[in-house]
Amino acid sequence: MSDTQFLRLFGSIFVGIGSILALAGIISGFNTRSFIATSVTTQGTVIDLIQRSSTRNRTTSSRRQRTSVQPSTLELYHLLP
Repeated sequence: MSDTQFLRLFGSIFVGIGSILALAGIISGFNTRSFIATSVTTQGTVIDLIQRSSTRNRTTSSRRQRTSVQPSTLELYHLLP
């Protein structure tokens, strides 16, 4: 294998892996943006982290985390579920 062939092969693998990582980063960014757009902002202290898991079918499961917040003022209690 000549140096040119090796560099082309190495470059192709490098670009392929880089493209996959870039796509994963873009998807993660959109998921984070969607989460922030639908979240409730409040002042308070995080007192607990509640984990929930769900199974859609036999092969797909997901975990979600939810924070339990103690508001710093009484007026904010109506915002919490």
